[in-house]
Amino acid sequence: MNQTKFTIGILILFLSLGFVFTNCQGDDEINTSSKDPISVEVAQAIADGDEVTEGITDLADQLYVEEGMMGNRMEFTSFFPNCGTRTVKWDAAELMKTVTIDFGDGCTLPNGNLVKGKITIVFNANRDLKIHTITVTYDNFYFNAKKVEGTTSVERIAENTNGNPQSTVTVNIKITFADGLYLERSSVRVREMIAGKETMGVWGDNVFLITGNWTTIFRNGDIHKGEIIIPLRREMSCRFLVSGTIKVQRNDRTGTIDFGDGLCDNKVIFTNDNGDVKEILLGKR
Repeated sequence: MNQTKFTIGILILFLSLGFVFTNCQGDDEINTSSKDPISVEVAQAIADGDEVTEGITDLADQLYVEEGMMGNRMEFTSFFPNCGTRTVKWDAAELMKTVTIDFGDGCTLPNGNLVKGKITIVFNANRDLKIHTITVTYDNFYFNAKKVEGTTSVERIAENTNGNPQSTVTVNIKITFADGLYLERSSVRVREMIAGKETMGVWGDNVFLITGNWTTIFRNGDIHKGEIIIPLRREMSCRFLVSGTIKVQRNDRTGTIDFGDGLCDNKVIFTNDNGDVKEILLGKR
């Protein structure tokens, strides 16, 4: 009798441990069947990934404006006031400029985003070039508690066919969330500056329209394609994308992520191909 009770107790213990272990593994993963509709959890991670992608592009773009376009001129408002330690190095020919900004243990930017660690940009300082290429790398860098690894490349022109500054941004990064979930993001996007070009020294009135596409691969191997079907609107004074729509596709399942109607808030509407509509709050994962 005692032996039987002991055996049953051992079995219950192992089953309990197995349950806990399985749950711990699942905490940082999103598991769905390829035949199921795209889930809200997937859409949440993708939308947060878009926020990170555009946020780090803002950093690189503004750092280049301050160090490349404005140079030693003082008539500009820094996007990094009392935030981070800046280091500048030149190559032997004094053409290529390397700028690193170290945010240390954390710093809140004027638009509310929290950054930590280092970001480095490298570019040719010749202002007469028609195309300026900026290479961006990250060193133990976190954007709103999400770790960013990899590289970003920005090709910048002074005027497109609309007469506006424009950047083609190629991203190959890994984003790791605080709960352990990670996704790999590769994208090519075009950012057109539609407001603020007349006041390049003032970042707060800068507005961008963003088009393009991306591929997101989750830790479990699921691949999602994304295409911007209504241009995303980025206002530098706001922490979040304020409008625009992305179509998301995994195999033959689709959904849309709508970033809103222009208000500066963290609300996003996700609609899957079954017609289910859910509100997502950015930055909650």
